[in-house]
Amino acid sequence: MNKRQSKNTLRLRPIFLFLTLFIMPQISGCYTAPSKGHTESIREFVLASNMRERDNVIPEYKLGFGDVIEVNFFNNEKFDEMVTVRPDGRITVKRLGDMYVAGMTPSRLDTLLSERYARYIREPEITVIVRNFGGYKFYVLGEVKQPGGFELERDMTVMEALAMAGGTNQHANLKSVLILRPVEPNKVRAYRVDVTKLVKGGDRSLNKDIYFLQAKDVVYIPKTFVANISLFLKNVFDGVLPPVDIYLRALWWSKYD
Repeated sequence: MNKRQSKNTLRLRPIFLFLTLFIMPQISGCYTAPSKGHTESIREFVLASNMRERDNVIPEYKLGFGDVIEVNFFNNEKFDEMVTVRPDGRITVKRLGDMYVAGMTPSRLDTLLSERYARYIREPEITVIVRNFGGYKFYVLGEVKQPGGFELERDMTVMEALAMAGGTNQHANLKSVLILRPVEPNKVRAYRVDVTKLVKGGDRSLNKDIYFLQAKDVVYIPKTFVANISLFLKNVFDGVLPPVDIYLRALWWSKYD
């Protein structure tokens, strides 16, 4: 066995453990091959967006939960500080107090701080530097034993995510697992995945963008089948929201589902 095969084997172990302990007891009957219409069980719903199509350029990074930001003042070092974006999307800065920065670019925060500090400093010169990026996480919420945030590894799948969260509990509806993904500051995309079909068929024919998780994804396991995902999104998110709110609102919803 070469090193690559060994590494792949190690990565598969959490899946086998998860299947044995949490998924297989909930599935009865013999093996069933995936149907041709299997991919139809995954649908995409996008909240209305007024954002215009952007040019094919790399957009400037936007601040998010867990980012560590260094704020430097030229000739006013006493105001220098290091702040972390909290789960509510805010930071606390000297003199100004709390500021909502989630979804804001560093250059925009630079401008905003300069405008507000002008009340205390004459012609402030401020530099905003992102020292640590906290966005490489995904979240698992709902009917799992250890809900929370986890470090995203390369090619992480939905089943691996459930295994990292300790597996599902007896109330989980595995036919309606949702992947909530922020795609723009005012847009959330949701995919419904029938995990039981994935287990039965071992199907890897899914779109890789759905099968593999991305940074800031929320994997939500409900108690009941979510028949209307568009309505679910409207009820939970109520329209336009910054990406950090996806985790907070889904966390709130999981307590009352």
